[in-house]
Amino acid sequence: MVGQRPANTDALTGLRGIAALWVAVFHFDILLEKSSLSRQFGPRALLQHGYLAVDIFFVLSGFVMALSYGHYFARGFSGRKYGVFMMRRLARVYPLYIAMTALTVALLMRHAGVVPLLAGRAGELISNIFLAQNWGFSRCIVVPAWSISVEALAYVGFPLLALVFLHGARAWLAAGTLLCLAGFVFLAVHPPPASHAQIGILDIHQDYSLLPDIRCLAGFGLGLGSYRYASRGGAAAWRIPPWVNLAGSLLLLVTLMVPRLDLLSVLLIPLLILGLLDDGILARALRTRAVLFLGEVSYALYLVHGDILVVVDRLLATQAAHSVGRPAAVTLALVSFVVTVIAVAAAAHTLLEVPARTWIRRLEAVFDRSAEREVLASERQGRADMS
Repeated sequence: MVGQRPANTDALTGLRGIAALWVAVFHFDILLEKSSLSRQFGPRALLQHGYLAVDIFFVLSGFVMALSYGHYFARGFSGRKYGVFMMRRLARVYPLYIAMTALTVALLMRHAGVVPLLAGRAGELISNIFLAQNWGFSRCIVVPAWSISVEALAYVGFPLLALVFLHGARAWLAAGTLLCLAGFVFLAVHPPPASHAQIGILDIHQDYSLLPDIRCLAGFGLGLGSYRYASRGGAAAWRIPPWVNLAGSLLLLVTLMVPRLDLLSVLLIPLLILGLLDDGILARALRTRAVLFLGEVSYALYLVHGDILVVVDRLLATQAAHSVGRPAAVTLALVSFVVTVIAVAAAAHTLLEVPARTWIRRLEAVFDRSAEREVLASERQGRADMS
């Protein structure tokens, strides 16, 4: 059984915001340079390791899901609790996702026409609507959403994952953790498909295979296991010695500045997350107002940055780059890109994400009040068990 939850998780929200911005800048850099990490060291490698921010999302998601929903299935599977869990995840990820999908389809139709676009692609469209495209079925219409699709698979299997990592015997936890590590090792040595553009050894994302799902489930499992390990002794167990936190963070930074240490970087992410639950320097920095704001709009930032990047690419291809000089144009484009992405993400979060989430939560209460009562009773019982 899991123990007491940490007092302050705001730094985790801040970490999610930094990770989302890191992904966006990484994609901007790849758009311009189209290079690999094979011979990159130092800050350049740090920038181009931005694809590993998605692995931060996966590990962080597993940790937060354990923190928020792990107790739902502490006493076995319940269809009612599972319905509440899935409805809440739907409220969190689906409204903005389906809006971006509809917008992208509309833009594609405008350029290609309705019949050519839909001919032979009905299955692809259906799988995207149900967020199942990256379960080995098809491509993503909204490219960054590949990670949302594979994470949806983790949501579907969450009761089973919770049984193994959160509520099962220690042997199950150990076996699950070893399986996650084996998954990452397999991905690190597995040759990517010939058509798969790969920046780093774990940069496995959009293709017609289950490899991206393995990447997600391995990270998600490490997040669940980290929560179980850290909470085993109650509130005091959340504290990590400051020197361990600092050493782990510095080691992670070093690995991100060296090519082909991607696997080690990913395995250090759980230590980073656990260290942020304390009141260290890094945790305080991630809890500042500006960084917390980034964390709050991080999901929108992640989803919208791809379409904005397409516009930036077209602008850089015009005569504007020649009129002010290529380096100046790129710098101006980067600043404009970051500002625009944050502004659009903030608007999408405020005008779409939050109202839609509130509406779905109200629908949830109307749809099945008994399920809500069952969840609340489970929460009260969980608090009583920890007291």
